[in-house]
Amino acid sequence: YSLTKVEFLGLPEELGEGLFTFDSALETVVLPQGLTEIPDNMFQYCSSLTDVQIPDTVTVIGESAFAFAYNASRVIRIANQVERVEEEAFAGCKNVETVIFGKSVQYIGSGVLNYVTPAEGLDEIHIEVVSESAASALFCSGYHGVVYKDGLPYVVYTGLPFQSDGVIYQ
Repeated sequence: YSLTKVEFLGLPEELGEGLFTFDSALETVVLPQGLTEIPDNMFQYCSSLTDVQIPDTVTVIGESAFAFAYNASRVIRIANQVERVEEEAFAGCKNVETVIFGKSVQYIGSGVLNYVTPAEGLDEIHIEVVSESAASALFCSGYHGVVYKDGLPYVVYTGLPFQSDGVIYQ
């Protein structure tokens, strides 16, 4: 079978790891209100996935949850209530312009953005963090070069050393 849209009408007892892994037809998912964690590998390799509606109850994004979901949104927005983004959660996503980590993020696993490629026509991916704790978590996960813009921590990530306001970051 090939599902293109999945909408949960209620909160299942459990969403298993890798539930939709390798589902190449899946485009849209509406996750249920009350869900607190997106399980590991849930949407890994969902190459057509373009729209995931995440409820405001989610506090954890599991390991490799969206890894290699090639058509992910140009903007990856980790909502304000999310506290943990596990290892390689968005690794391999393509066509990305901006990643925004919300204010409650306390932990960002290693490799969260490994192999993420910029949107066509861009040389870099802009990563925004809106709190000191998110900036610290991003730094601890290996993404160095937190700078400040308009009083908020701000990161530009290219995978290579980059320059901002005359300072080279690696």
